Amino acid sequence: MCMTMGAPGGPAATTLATRTPSGVWPFRMRMIVVTAVGLAAIAIPAVGENHVAVGLVLLLFALPMQLVVRRITRQVNPAGWLDIIATLSASAAAFVEPSVWPAAMLFQMLNAGGSVAFLAPRWTFSLGAASMIPMTAIAILHPGPSQVAMLVVAGLVLPALILSSNHKSEKDKASAESVRVLLERQHEIVTRMSAMLIAIDDPALGPEARIVDLVDRFGWVGDGAETAIGQRFGELMPIIANHPDVRKACANLRSEPLVLDPIAVTDQDQTRHVEVELFTLTSGGAVFLIEDVTEREASTAMVRYQASHDQLTGLANRDELMERAASELLAKTELSLLLIDLNGFKDINDTLGHYAGDELLKIVSQRLQRSVRRGDVVARLGGDEFAILLPTIETARLTAMVEEISRRTRESTIIGNASVGTSASIGVAQAPLDATDAEALLQCADIAMYEAKRSQSDYRFYEAALSTAPERLDLLAEIAPAFERGEMTAYVQPKVSVATGRVTGAEVLMRWDHPTRGVLAPGSFLDIVSVAGLLDELARQALWRAVQTAAEIHEDLTIAVNMSAVNLRRVDLAEQIGNALASHGVAPHRLIVELTESEVIDETGVLHRTLAEIAELGVGISVDDFGTGYSSFSHLRSLPLTELKIDQRFVGGMVKNRSDDVIVASMVELGHNLGLSVCAEGVEDITTAQRLYELGCDMAQGYFFGRPMPATDFARWLHRSPESVLDSGSVLD
Repeated sequence: MCMTMGAPGGPAATTLATRTPSGVWPFRMRMIVVTAVGLAAIAIPAVGENHVAVGLVLLLFALPMQLVVRRITRQVNPAGWLDIIATLSASAAAFVEPSVWPAAMLFQMLNAGGSVAFLAPRWTFSLGAASMIPMTAIAILHPGPSQVAMLVVAGLVLPALILSSNHKSEKDKASAESVRVLLERQHEIVTRMSAMLIAIDDPALGPEARIVDLVDRFGWVGDGAETAIGQRFGELMPIIANHPDVRKACANLRSEPLVLDPIAVTDQDQTRHVEVELFTLTSGGAVFLIEDVTEREASTAMVRYQASHDQLTGLANRDELMERAASELLAKTELSLLLIDLNGFKDINDTLGHYAGDELLKIVSQRLQRSVRRGDVVARLGGDEFAILLPTIETARLTAMVEEISRRTRESTIIGNASVGTSASIGVAQAPLDATDAEALLQCADIAMYEAKRSQSDYRFYEAALSTAPERLDLLAEIAPAFERGEMTAYVQPKVSVATGRVTGAEVLMRWDHPTRGVLAPGSFLDIVSVAGLLDELARQALWRAVQTAAEIHEDLTIAVNMSAVNLRRVDLAEQIGNALASHGVAPHRLIVELTESEVIDETGVLHRTLAEIAELGVGISVDDFGTGYSSFSHLRSLPLTELKIDQRFVGGMVKNRSDDVIVASMVELGHNLGLSVCAEGVEDITTAQRLYELGCDMAQGYFFGRPMPATDFARWLHRSPESVLDSGSVLD
């Protein structure tokens, strides 16, 4: 079958190769047989003394008459008329040579008997008459005992053949009527569906079955549709007829309709999909309803693709990854799973917008794909989290690949006009070494990734020892619900003037009031908040609690609140602060935003712009933990700072350690030279407080002056505290 699959009737409509019309070969076989018998009669004297005349009758009468009848009827193989000619030719041969009369009579009866199966009853009657009348006349002219006996037998057999033909005709009519009704119904369906209908006579014959009806709404068979009736199914539609599913369905045909799975039909570099539905006919035939479902299959494939792939990056999604992992593990394949989490992605998203974040995710996905082997699975699990499934890889190759992936994630990227830098924390787990099922393997990789993030390592392989502290994972699972339940509470620690001992302000410190573990300090959960992506929410709650505390105490005291670099890169942070101050009626100068020295360095300039916007509101800005970072004087001078806080690691040892004392003295002098007020953290005794006074330090903070207390208790504490906390001579609770 020569096809060009395309739209129905279009330029690429299906066409058939040039074929011999159905019925030509049966006609040719008749001609060949008649010619062979005629020549044999001429060549074989045993036929009779008039054997040449018999041969000439066949060659000069039978052959020309068949051609004449074919031309008159305009049929390729007019079987009924050809059978009449054959019967009359046999009678003519018997008349010329009486010795062949019995053979001619036998041939005529067989010819009439064959018509019962293939022709209408009128042809059986006509053949009987064309045989009996001339053969009886010949028997009278040339009497003999055998002729009489055969005429008697023929006289008895012929009526039986006619009755049988009539009975078969009635059955055929009933069957044909049911087929006609069904085909008409199918025609309507095909017309509405733009499908193709092929009816065959005997499905058990498979590709050899004959086509009895055809409706081609596609134009797949082109001009050949007119001559397709009577042709073999396998000749017209070889791809479908010889398909294993179709052959099996034909061999095991049932009464109910059978719908086969779509079949791909490829020809001339085009592939289309067809759905074949098979119906049985009461006549024993069958109907194939062939529908072009290429678009439906494409839509289904798209749905399947979307269900198993990430829409942004085109990578496999979590479901696809887990399905592949489960399949590989079921096959006893050794697996390695990499869990990759981008560091600082939220800052980029918040600073440059979601478009830039999406572009970065697509670039990272491309880099990951270039880092793996053919057959490895790269997936995006959601947000900024990726995973790579590596079947059967040696440890040395695995380590090299992990390092390569880590290096690629650190490559800077140009998005718009901005150079964006990022990095990743990678957790690695192996099966069956670390786990034997997909979910457990992913959990192990997650534990390793979390440990890499906590330790600020590029990557970490899973070890059983990492699971010996499950409380960290428990806290990670509990942190989001804790925010929803309001378990994050504000504590306040006072700040005092070193010169007067008076309380000049306070710092808000967030605590986790855990229902079973008690009050947790930031050091035990702050990194978990970061991993969970909740730093912004923590800062928002701290800000509002600080402003609320400032409003409640109704005094001209400052309230400090800590902000991380993540928070300070939010483009709307200054607006949030302004709204919080306005909603509580608190003057901007009473609020101080603290950031650690290590977060001062910002090559993008986003943090500097945010601090400038905050300073324009009149809010103070303090550098916390000064002395532990690597900021330069130029960085400090470029920021709108109002305060410098000396880290407690230097303050706590300054009385006993000469080096710490010198460092603190230098920091106090530096802060004053920059026009900043200076606050010392971690003051726990009177000696340290006195030394700070001698150095000219402005403010101090520590257990000696007051421990952190719930914000609700701070106002009461202020009310009952001495005018100068130094007058108490002891640590205040």
